[in-house]
Parts: sequence; structure tokens; C-alpha cells
Amino acid sequence: MERSIGKLSTVVIVICVVGLIGAVDVFAAKKRGKSKYKTVDVSNGATLSGAVTLKGKAPAPKTFPIGNFPQGEFCSGVDTKDGTRILRDVSVGKGNALQDVVVVIKGIKEGKARVLKKTHVDMDVCKFLVAGGSSTFVGVVSPTVNFTVTNKDEAPDPKSGKVIGVLHNPHSFGIAPKKNPSTMFNLGMPEKGQTLSFKKDMKKIRRAPVMKLQCDQHEYMQAWFRSVRHPYYALVGADGTFSIDQIPAGKYKVIAWHPILGEQTQEMTFGAGAKESVKFEFAGK
Repeated sequence: MERSIGKLSTVVIVICVVGLIGAVDVFAAKKRGKSKYKTVDVSNGATLSGAVTLKGKAPAPKTFPIGNFPQGEFCSGVDTKDGTRILRDVSVGKGNALQDVVVVIKGIKEGKARVLKKTHVDMDVCKFLVAGGSSTFVGVVSPTVNFTVTNKDEAPDPKSGKVIGVLHNPHSFGIAPKKNPSTMFNLGMPEKGQTLSFKKDMKKIRRAPVMKLQCDQHEYMQAWFRSVRHPYYALVGADGTFSIDQIPAGKYKVIAWHPILGEQTQEMTFGAGAKESVKFEFAGK
């Protein structure tokens, strides 16, 4: 009787272990399938065009006394009036066109080839300048590409008069819903021409859809990024319009995101070769 019980226990244990391994394999497969995007030929793809506007008045820009921060005289070279540095984080163009918006189509698993090679930011006259897009304040970032930052600033030292690099401290945060912001990188860059790459750390954005970049030396230096895992996104132009092509037929969520005003979502169905349009309207003051 005892031997039978022992054999039965062994069988039960083996079954449990096999089942656990199988469950882990299934979970891993689902996880791989969820995060991996596949490049395929898109024949007769759909096109989405749209516009983003602001209803009401834009919030007042943020202001910072320039003398409260290092290298105040040098940093007053742009966006400064009466000793106050201005950060306009909600910008509106003609016809209430809302700028600095990223539009992403969510749910596409395969489609056209990625075009984002890297995300680059210059620190120039104490300002983050996002390169390669219609906005210098907002951009996109991917865990599969490099994120680079270059310091382009130098100024006379107040004591010696010698021209030296301006110390900047780019500090990035991953921001996810219902979670506290988490530091992704935080590095001092004291030399002009210094470039840092953060490809390894950028993998953390898989857990955070939004990244904020700020300088710990100069609080008014800020930039924002939306994470993307495929090429079906667009940054709106100065006129608030955008276009995305080669969309595979299917039903997806179209998300318009602004770093200060939040995001809006619309569900849309795309037929083969269809030309669809969408409008997003964000609320101001």
C-alpha cells in the first residue's frame, strides 16, 4: 500500500511539473507574440489622414526666473523675456491647430518596415531639441533603437573667463498609468560635443508608454516621448494634420497623445485600400 501511494505521489509530481513547464512555455510564447512586430509586404493598404485641434484657450506657459539656475546669462539666449525663461508646453497654430501630438495606431502586429533608426536630442542654448520630426518638444522612442543626447553648449566661466562646456544633466523617467515615474537614466554631461547613448536602458519603455526628459540643472529644459513598437505612427505638423499609410485591413485603436493634455482614443475599421479620416479635439482652459 505504501509503495502504491509513493508511486502515485511521484506520478502526481511529474504531471504537475510537466504542466507547469507547459504553462510557462505558453506564457512565454504569448509574451513573445505580444511584443514582436513582423515586417511583411502590405498590398492595397489603407490610408488614414486626420487633424488635431484645441477647443478653448491654451494653458498659460510655464515660467522660470532665469537667475535661479546655473549659467543664467548664457541660457537667456532663447525663450527669455524680462529675466524669465518661458516653457510653452501647449502650442497652438492657426485655426486652433494643436501641435506636439503623436498619433499611434494600436493593435497592428505586422506590416510595413520600421523607419525609425534612432531618437536623437540636442541640448542647445539650454534647450532640448528633438531631432528628425515636426516637433522639437515631442518625439517617439523605441526599445529597438538608440536614444542619443548631445551637449552643444559652451560658455565663459564666470570666474576665469575661460570658455568651458555647460553642465547639463539629462534625467529621463518612464511614466506608466497608476505607477510612480521610474528613472531610466540620469547622467551629467559637462563637455560640449559629449554624446551619450542609452540603447540598453531604453528597453525599459516596454513597461512605460511615455518618457519624460528633463535637465536636473535647468528645470525649464523638458521634452516628451511616446513609445512606439511599429511604424504606424505620426507626429502632427504645425497645422495639426497627419497621415499614416500602408495600414493592413483590420480594426484598430487610433490614439492621439499630447504630453500635457493627455490622450484620446477612437476605434476604427480599415478596409483594403480604404482612405479614412479622423478628427481629435482636445479641451483647453
